[in-house]
Amino acid sequence: MSPDVWVPVPLRVRHLCRGDIFLSPKTDQPWMVAGRVDLVGKPESAVTAVRAGVEHTAELDLDEALQVLVPVSERDALELTRDELGARVVERRAG
Repeated sequence: MSPDVWVPVPLRVRHLCRGDIFLSPKTDQPWMVAGRVDLVGKPESAVTAVRAGVEHTAELDLDEALQVLVPVSERDALELTRDELGARVVERRAG
């Protein structure tokens, strides 16, 4: 069963993966991550994103939080384990 409801949740740039869809901080338009390269020795990452066939690359701070769209069930599971079990997300995704 594929998810039919997506919600934005904050996710740091360092955890973005190819295929993630995030909302532009300036326009709230959705963009899909097409690729990412950590810049050696710098606190930034080069992120390439695509929207309507237009590709754009920008350097972003690894600690900057973007609003990434995730299935509502994933968001609810994270909230439930945090609220009921005291769980804490230490690291998310191995890019």
